[in-house]
Amino acid sequence: TWLRRENNDAATIGIAYEFVQSLESVTYLELPKENTNIFQGEVCARITDKNNHVHRVWSPASGKIIQVNHDLEQDLSLLKRDPYAQGWLLRIESPNLEMDLKGLTPSE
Repeated sequence: TWLRRENNDAATIGIAYEFVQSLESVTYLELPKENTNIFQGEVCARITDKNNHVHRVWSPASGKIIQVNHDLEQDLSLLKRDPYAQGWLLRIESPNLEMDLKGLTPSE
């Protein structure tokens, strides 16, 4: 996964390009509900591929889910075409974001 800090306590979470490209074809995406809490290291999404393999996506941070990308429900190809912009999964509000960020590896 990737995490992009949006402001003081908010962050956007998505799936890394390399992982999404390794999937043959995504047939289903299960996202959590808004206004629920997730925790760092917990499953924040499930992807089913054309072979019915379910891939778990782990959350890089803890927080309250404030927005889910409902556009993905209509167009799963956004995951592969634009994973860092339109293909994001969810946005969270995290009062402990600084602490969670300490355990992550930055990328460019």
